[in-house]
Amino acid sequence: MTTRRNRFGCALLIATACIGLPGFSGTARATTSDLREFQHTERQMLKDYRAGRFDKALDTANKLHEMRPEDPSVMYNIACLHCLLGHKDKSYDWLEKAVQAGYRDADHMQRDFDLRTIWGEDRFRSIVRRIREQSATTGVEKAESDRSATKENGEAAQDEDRSKADAPRKSAPASDREMIAEIEKLTDQVIHRAERKDYRKALEFAKQAAELAEKLGDARRKALTRYNIACMESRLGNADEAIRQISESISLGGFRDDMARQMEEDGDLEPLRADARFKELVEKARRLKDDRVEPAFKVVLPKRYDKDRAAPLLVVLHPWGGDMNETAERWKQAADRIGAILLVPQGTLRVADGGYRWDESFAKVESQVIEAIEEISRKHKIDESKIIVAGFSQGGWAAFGLARKHPTRFRGALTIGGKFDDEFASASRDKALKKLRVVIMIGEEDEQEILESNRAAEKHFNEVGSKVRKLSYENLGHDFPRNLNTELAKALDFLLEE
Repeated sequence: MTTRRNRFGCALLIATACIGLPGFSGTARATTSDLREFQHTERQMLKDYRAGRFDKALDTANKLHEMRPEDPSVMYNIACLHCLLGHKDKSYDWLEKAVQAGYRDADHMQRDFDLRTIWGEDRFRSIVRRIREQSATTGVEKAESDRSATKENGEAAQDEDRSKADAPRKSAPASDREMIAEIEKLTDQVIHRAERKDYRKALEFAKQAAELAEKLGDARRKALTRYNIACMESRLGNADEAIRQISESISLGGFRDDMARQMEEDGDLEPLRADARFKELVEKARRLKDDRVEPAFKVVLPKRYDKDRAAPLLVVLHPWGGDMNETAERWKQAADRIGAILLVPQGTLRVADGGYRWDESFAKVESQVIEAIEEISRKHKIDESKIIVAGFSQGGWAAFGLARKHPTRFRGALTIGGKFDDEFASASRDKALKKLRVVIMIGEEDEQEILESNRAAEKHFNEVGSKVRKLSYENLGHDFPRNLNTELAKALDFLLEE
């Protein structure tokens, strides 16, 4: 489904802004009354869609099509609603109509969860491939993407504390853009070869795409490329490897709450249907659906905030069972003291007591936090030399990993009772680690595993040349140190020293 994210969840593409723009051929310029009627009808469609009333949303989408019979975005939304209702043939018919009318966003189609049940089918792959071929000669896809980014950036600036970022990701560095483009090209080759049942060659391309996704560090692309590998391994009869790749994909969480259904209906995975391990993985994916929520974050500006002056950024990650509001309240005094913008992302898994936890896949946490930072950087002037990541308990675990794997992005890390994984120590070495500052806070009565991992963290960061300060607190277990604001002030001063 053509969507943008807001605090309420998914929303269909708002087509109103497209009147008279290139790519929407034949659409007459609407009068004010026509426009208001269209907007009113469109809002009703969105309301039903968000509530899961897809049949009613489809009826309303058909009315929108009567109002604008040549609008490709409306046709695309109709296709998505048919797919959600299980009408695959009708979904394909409307996708074909949308493409014929000028729809060109192949990237979006391939990650649109409303079309998840047909992602693995040859006909879907053929449509995606055709769009890319047409876009290569017309350049329409880039124009539409630019318009979408402009619109979403404008809307995103309206709400500082919204629970889901609306705007697209910040443009990646050239090397990242190149990797993303290459992943897309390789995925096209996977589709192209799979259509011709050349699964062995398709697998080669899928593996190349997965290698690039690993380097990129994007959880979504890592999950999708691994899933593509699983599909081709399945087609080739390599059940063990297919199962392994699906398990990795689930752990990365790239499909979010739609993966169970995708697995059940994907034709490429038909050879695995009778395998008990596959059934267990479907159930695992389904369980993730039940407690997974949309990413969210909270922002608190310092009292003396000057929008024209770059400010430090303090990124704080809550513990297992915490949330962004409680955490923001606990850390806002420390952030305000150094004049920092406080960014508090929230975990995407809800726990029984109403709090949240971080995904067990560090890659997914990594992707979520980096995207939140990039979103804030688009809206506020950030002193990129003064970005600090901090966290307690599970949040400390994530802070360790983020600082270790992104030393050029973070000036320092502050962890309280966080576990340092072996995975972090084995990450590639970077000269920027010598400029990294790390404060490790730990209660002397904390769990033995945490104590040992903190000793390992201290040793590792010293070995790579980072400036490390380890603070141990007597008679303290797995908790924040007493006189927290005083201790945080000392730690942050050390992290920001020149």
